[in-house]
This record gives sequence, C-alpha cells and structure tokens, in this order.
Amino acid sequence: MSDGLADKLSSAMAACRLHAQVLQRYDLSGKFDAVFGTLIPVVTIAAVLAGGGLVAIVAARLAVSLVHCACLVLLLKRLLPTYRPLWPSRDTIKRVSSFSGFAYLQRIAAVTYLNADKLLIGAQQSTLALATYVIPYTLVSRVFGMMYRLTQSVFPMTSASAASGQLVELQHKYVYATR
Repeated sequence: MSDGLADKLSSAMAACRLHAQVLQRYDLSGKFDAVFGTLIPVVTIAAVLAGGGLVAIVAARLAVSLVHCACLVLLLKRLLPTYRPLWPSRDTIKRVSSFSGFAYLQRIAAVTYLNADKLLIGAQQSTLALATYVIPYTLVSRVFGMMYRLTQSVFPMTSASAASGQLVELQHKYVYATR
C-alpha cells in the first residue's frame, strides 16, 4: 500500500513542480525541494533514534511527502488562482492506461536498480546501519539536485540575454551564478 501511495505522491509532486517551473518559478519549486529534501533525512533519523523500525521510517517519510504535496498544491493555488483541473475523457484514460502499464514496470525496474544497495543493507544489517548509509547519500544527492535545478533556472535567463545580444550582462550573470 505504501508503495502505491508513494508512487501517487511522487507523480502529484512532479506535476505540481512542473506547473511551477512552466511559470518559471524555479525559485519557489527549488525552495520547497530544498526544505522538504532536507526534512526527509531528518525525519528518518528521528524515526530511527526513536526506536522505530522500517514501518515507522516509511510512515514518517510518507507523512512528510503528504505535507510536501499539500504545500505544492497550495503554491499552485496561489500562483494560478483561477486554474481548475479537468477530468480526462474516457478515451484519454484508456490511452494512458495502455501506456502506463509499461511505464509502471519501468518505474519498478528503475526504483529497484536505484535502491538495490539500500535493500541489501536493510536486509542484512540493522535499521541504524541503513540510516547511517542512506542519510549522507540522500543529502549529497540533494546538493547535486539543487545544482541541477540551478542550471534549469539559469538557462532561460542566459538564453534570453544571449538572444538579445546582451553579452556583458550574460557574462555578469554567469559569474554571479557560478559563485
């Protein structure tokens, strides 16, 4: 059940993030990702130190993800107050469902591949050993993720400067962004 809920939350968060990024509000989506990306490892450590097992860790992480998703929905309501999502037609649901089976299998394969090391450590060692391995890995991944998002936010700005021939401003922005 938690895998299905986590998958749905992940899809909802990706959609909300995408809307914010389409509106070129990388600053807001990045802030939410930084806050909740840092909160997940902290909550995981708290669950482990409280003596919780794997179920407590999963429950804590899902709770943080639920709050993250709710905050992103509220952000979208603030950014697009008149936006109302529409339900897809039956034909659209049928087409997406025929494709989504393959996408779901691909997602299971990707998650298994990306988490095989954690699954092995969790199966062979204690929850504390797993948390000791996962927390630094997650924090480093978040830093690299923020660097990637920075390039996403800088690219439209630099492209506009280059297209309009403002090369001096482009050089200034590049130096500022790389510091």
